[in-house]
Amino acid sequence: MLVFGVLLIQCRNIRRFLNGYATLSISITGFIFFVVLRLHEHFSFVVTELLHKSLSLSERTPMWDLALNALLRDRPIIGFGATGYDQLVVNNVQYYGTHNMCLEVFFIGGILGAACFFLLLFSCARALYSERNNLCVAFISVVLGSYCIIGCMESIFEPSFYFLLLFGIFISFKISNQRKANESFASTRQPKSRLRSDELSGRQTKTRHLPTDRRFIQRIS
Repeated sequence: MLVFGVLLIQCRNIRRFLNGYATLSISITGFIFFVVLRLHEHFSFVVTELLHKSLSLSERTPMWDLALNALLRDRPIIGFGATGYDQLVVNNVQYYGTHNMCLEVFFIGGILGAACFFLLLFSCARALYSERNNLCVAFISVVLGSYCIIGCMESIFEPSFYFLLLFGIFISFKISNQRKANESFASTRQPKSRLRSDELSGRQTKTRHLPTDRRFIQRIS
């Protein structure tokens, strides 16, 4: 998946679509599609026959129900923290993760924690989108998109994910500042060259309109 994305961004026009906002929409759409609306149950043929999975997605849907019900019932604002996984027991099996990135954020930090997380994610998406035509930024967007696709079915609270968010913001701002500096330098240099050419053309015009006797005097001198 990552290799395919890297091949796609070699085309400059495709970078417009594989940008930061696209990766953000993957996370939100996956959460709404699978966890909230359960639309995969309406495509049971694809899930069971083609993917050879159960409609519970390997006991993920019961776990999602437990996490959502416990969160809305007990701690919707602050969440359960990183030690609240005792709520997630499905068929006498203890799980230590909700297997969805967005739901994991809400379960651990509640609304407050989710607001901080999505603020960071949105800041990174906005920074990557502003420099989406740059190849390096497009590569970071592809890597972040791969994380978000995996996050639809797994909890990805790895340090590398947060490092990637901060690194994407840093690189985007650095490239943006460099581009603005180059544009500013070009804009300040262009009027000077125009002024010099105008002065030269003005001198030529004055010389062209000098009287004949003055031209003769200038040649003698």
